[in-house]
Amino acid sequence: MGSTLPLVEIVVMRSCLVTWSTLTGTSPLRLDMKAASTITARMAITMPRQTCLPLPLFCLVRSAIRRTKLKYIGRVSSFLQPLPSGLPAKAANQMPPGLVSAQRHLQKSAFHLNPLIAYVYMGLAMRIGLRRAKEVTQAVYREVQRTRVLNMAAGLSYYFLLSLFPLLIVLATLLGYLPIPNLFNHSMDFAARFVPSEAMGLVRRILQSVLTPNRGGLLSIGLVGTLWAASGGFSAMIDALDIAYDARASRPMLKQRLVAVALTFMTGGLMAIAMLLTMVGDRAGHFLSNVLHLSYVFERSWPFLRWGIIGLCIVLSMEVLYFFGPNVKQRFKHTLPGALVGTVLWILISAAVNVYVSHFANYNKTYGTIGAVVALLFWLYVSSIAILIGAELNAELLKVEGERLQGQQRVAPGQLVEMPKAA
Repeated sequence: MGSTLPLVEIVVMRSCLVTWSTLTGTSPLRLDMKAASTITARMAITMPRQTCLPLPLFCLVRSAIRRTKLKYIGRVSSFLQPLPSGLPAKAANQMPPGLVSAQRHLQKSAFHLNPLIAYVYMGLAMRIGLRRAKEVTQAVYREVQRTRVLNMAAGLSYYFLLSLFPLLIVLATLLGYLPIPNLFNHSMDFAARFVPSEAMGLVRRILQSVLTPNRGGLLSIGLVGTLWAASGGFSAMIDALDIAYDARASRPMLKQRLVAVALTFMTGGLMAIAMLLTMVGDRAGHFLSNVLHLSYVFERSWPFLRWGIIGLCIVLSMEVLYFFGPNVKQRFKHTLPGALVGTVLWILISAAVNVYVSHFANYNKTYGTIGAVVALLFWLYVSSIAILIGAELNAELLKVEGERLQGQQRVAPGQLVEMPKAA
């Protein structure tokens, strides 16, 4: 009798899969009418019990149970997904009430019932998550082709090249007022981690020839013009983000330029914090540990915290760009996936370009005296590609969220996506 119990369980579980009474709570298979739900009872009877079986028979029974579990996953996946928001009230009322309650109960308390429910829910979540991730990836690839991201990145690299040196001049002028010796040189060393060496040599030479000890004239007379020129790259980036998000570029020119100036200061400030953390090194951990009377563990873990904060500053700068740049209403947290992907792509691409330019490519022999300019332009080009891919990812995720919250309706190109207000 004990050896046939698993086979009886398989037969019972198969009958439960096609019986509405089990879903609606009217099945006699419920173990406890007061404490256990329908899903709890249905899953509890399918749990394999400890039996003494011969090895070949045990292997056959275990394989049968495993196959039945997989079939059960396929059946349950139909009601694990959320109900369509546009479902008519009559059709929703005709659905068995146990189906809806089972769905909600399984989603809320799957990991508190028994290991089999957790296994089923995790398997379905992984399968649905991977399927959606594949669909989003394909949609991002199609949008990259439709919006011609490579062409937009080429235009952005040109505008950023024109605005790079005014931006560095403003940065060098402002950093000169901070009581930190050789701060700008350390900032250039930080930038050299990402920019190719030939391009960094050109940047250093131009800044040394432009910067003068008299800083007051720049800050009083030429500040407005320098900021206007420095924000040109961000103004072009706003136009590109509007295209990526399928939003109308409805901002007036002056308002868009003011937003570009604000983005220049916000992203520049976050990158300045990252540069300062790079320069202070491990000494800051020892200083903070002594001043704040922290433990020895903080001082030992400071190198990891420092690089974590640096990465956080870069991700936040991407999020600020994605949140304030496009003319689309969205929540700040919805910009995180694209910011993470864009940051990782930017770091990896910058490292690859740096290695390629330093060891393989020789732009000076190919392009002569403008080889450093070409290397810098190429780095700006690939950096723009990384930023725009992150924007396309956020745009697709925003459309998916709009489909879920606005009745499964696809957002048409050129339509502003208005997300619901947070509760």
